[in-house]
Amino acid sequence: MFLDISSRNIRNVHLYGTFYIDELKVSRITDPNTHNFWSAKGGVSLTNVLVPNLFLRAEYGMSMPITYEHRVPTLTFASNNYNMGFYMRDNSSDLYLSAAYKPIRGMTVSVSYNLAKHGPDYPYVVSDTVSVRVDEHPFMERVIWQKEEYGFHLRYEVVNNTYLFASYLISDITGEPEAVEYYTPALFRGSKQTFSFGFN
Repeated sequence: MFLDISSRNIRNVHLYGTFYIDELKVSRITDPNTHNFWSAKGGVSLTNVLVPNLFLRAEYGMSMPITYEHRVPTLTFASNNYNMGFYMRDNSSDLYLSAAYKPIRGMTVSVSYNLAKHGPDYPYVVSDTVSVRVDEHPFMERVIWQKEEYGFHLRYEVVNNTYLFASYLISDITGEPEAVEYYTPALFRGSKQTFSFGFN
């Protein structure tokens, strides 16, 4: 079940969010030791803040353990083992902040910050022999994978819908060795600086 909200009722403010419930059991709502399987993301963007052509954005997303998973493989929220839900999968969180400024026509200068965390992966096992039920796994009990990234971006519209762009990223991907190896290509592990440019 999905719920999407987008509101521009306040001048220069855009509030938005999405809420996804993968599995809902009413008794879990009032039980502090269990949880339903859900994922949510919300954000706010501000336009022309303090000065004209300044844009600020903040977003936060989180996904509870076991969301998008299922004991029946054909009922997972995946295609060819690729998760079709939250890009960080279940048991994770993502914070994104950005500021953009348009000093002249066609040019956008922006900075961004991203902090993504992923907790332990739990199997969807329903059995009397397991010590912890699937709805009792804690949210982000520990962090097994983390990415912190700072970005500096420049984009210029040369002619209508034709852009030149350049980006400089400073990233640091850390965590438990097995998780870092599984979720991150070798080229991007650890502290990295990446410069990219091009046109589209």
